[in-house]
Amino acid sequence: MGITAVFCSPILEELVFRGFLIGSMFTRRSRIAAIIVSGILFSFPHMEDVNVISFLTYAILGGTLAYLYVKTENIKVPIGLHFLNNLIAMSMMLVQVLIHTH
Repeated sequence: MGITAVFCSPILEELVFRGFLIGSMFTRRSRIAAIIVSGILFSFPHMEDVNVISFLTYAILGGTLAYLYVKTENIKVPIGLHFLNNLIAMSMMLVQVLIHTH
């Protein structure tokens, strides 16, 4: 699960939520809308609980990744940040499991 979350998910999700969504459905003039829509759509499958805090957390992350893609026009940038985010999250989960099993 950790390998998939850290390596595969960032690549697949960025290709879908940034590369495909922004690249094919928005023009250069509608980049702000693209960032907002991409962030909102990114949030839904990531929410652990249906609440405003969870929604906003993932929408802001998705919007940030979308902004980086729009600004740099390079899909590798949001993939790298998404990879780092997931690596930190998985590392924290691993530490918690190790602490609670010892």
